Amino acid sequence: MSVVPMTAQASGLPSETQCAFFESFGPTSLKVGNLACPTPSDLGTGEVILRVHVVALNPADYKMRKGEVNPIQGKPSRKKPIIMGYDCSGTVVAVGPGVNTTWRVGDEVCGVALGGALSQYATAYQDNLARKPPGVSYADAACLVTACLTALQQLKLAGAG
Repeated sequence: MSVVPMTAQASGLPSETQCAFFESFGPTSLKVGNLACPTPSDLGTGEVILRVHVVALNPADYKMRKGEVNPIQGKPSRKKPIIMGYDCSGTVVAVGPGVNTTWRVGDEVCGVALGGALSQYATAYQDNLARKPPGVSYADAACLVTACLTALQQLKLAGAG
């Protein structure tokens, strides 16, 4: 797959981001192409833009493409096109209004993207992010998200948390 050169916006972010997306549900609907890159003016309260380094795929990703799971957004949406992917690791490149001082441009993070992680740039809620542990690769950090959340949920169900 080749990366398509992109023009920059005033924010320093490209005007388009290469991503994997679909416009209809089904096994043959996946496309790779360019869509509009999120901009700081697009951000809602508590949201950041990430430069995505690595995406980890999970069963929820293929279920999203089949139409069985809603994309994670403020309100579940069927707005098309839908960018694939939930779990990712990357670098914060912009912060929106109301983002607490925990997050700054340049922070290395892992977590769940709002608008789809299978993209060069994605948005995320600050509460859906964690710092990438020092010494942990971006690939390993992206894989921590669903595994750790699943373990935590099981511990809570067992009464241990």
